[in-house]
Amino acid sequence: MVVAKLKGARDRKRATGAKVEGRKSYAEMETGEKLIKAARALNDGRSLRKISAALAEQGHTTREGKPFSASSVKAILGSEPAKSPYIGKRPSHGKRLLSAR
Repeated sequence: MVVAKLKGARDRKRATGAKVEGRKSYAEMETGEKLIKAARALNDGRSLRKISAALAEQGHTTREGKPFSASSVKAILGSEPAKSPYIGKRPSHGKRLLSAR
């Protein structure tokens, strides 16, 4: 009963175009747009680690208060700032194939 109720709620929310599941992208975070703009402004030939250090100096840190890792900075630089009410829409890639064991 509860499973069907939750599935119905997710389906209704998904029909409106809202993100239903998964972790929020940097663009969806409360300060995401500022973070993306700051990272892009610092992307002037610096290494990802130096960009991370500069972002930390400006007060942009992870939820735990730590500087972003180099791989996170790379993801931030690849993020698109939020432009629509449905921010994190991703294309459907179909089912992932599992290799035979």
